[in-house]
Amino acid sequence: QSEYTYFLGVSNKEIELNSTDKKHFFKNLWKRFKRAWRVTRRKRKKKKKDDEMYDVESTNITKYNIDDLRHDIIFYLSNKVTATSVIYDYEDYISIIGKEDFGSNVKINIYVCMYDDKAEVFKMYNYRKNKFFDVDFNERFRNLDAKVGRCGQSFINLVQVYNSLYAKAYNKVPNQILIESLLFACPDILFTDDLYQTFINVSNYIRMTDVSSIRSICNNDKSIFQEKLITLKSAQIDFSKLIKLLDRYKV
Repeated sequence: QSEYTYFLGVSNKEIELNSTDKKHFFKNLWKRFKRAWRVTRRKRKKKKKDDEMYDVESTNITKYNIDDLRHDIIFYLSNKVTATSVIYDYEDYISIIGKEDFGSNVKINIYVCMYDDKAEVFKMYNYRKNKFFDVDFNERFRNLDAKVGRCGQSFINLVQVYNSLYAKAYNKVPNQILIESLLFACPDILFTDDLYQTFINVSNYIRMTDVSSIRSICNNDKSIFQEKLITLKSAQIDFSKLIKLLDRYKV
């Protein structure tokens, strides 16, 4: 299964403030529960008219927040994709699985978040803590450019090899921030012109290295398991499965 992840950032201070307004926190939470219940009920019934697939919320109860934004995006997408595509509304992201819209068995993940134009960072909302946390991709891109500059095509090829091996073994793509962080942490000398030898060198290094010492490619001040982009979803499971996979190639 091919899987693509996108961050959809909206620059709007009013939505950001409304989302963390403690006065409306429990009302917003209750509104999420009602929406989730409606979605569950709709799955058990036959599809009705398009205008019945969308529940219009009263704007008098709470102010428009990031949850309302995601709900509206889901409604918009539902009118754009074909009937063979399925849209899931998870706590942190929207997931679309389609057969006709994007190609055979393709999964699209969309993280709806705020965007800070000045700092150039995405701001993801944490429902449990009722606050936003920053996601900065600038350091990631700088680190990737630097690593490719030093190791060349060998680094890029190895990212593709790891993704392919994992996808073939587990029928899903691994967390990309995790893969990039692991390979970025490997000494440059391990990357050679021989792809197989590079794979063996790097795989042995990752298997034998203390995982707590491996830093996030997005933030060198954090270990890979302090990085929210890795700990979101089941990225820790991705790591365990990856190590199990690499054990087959130990030398």
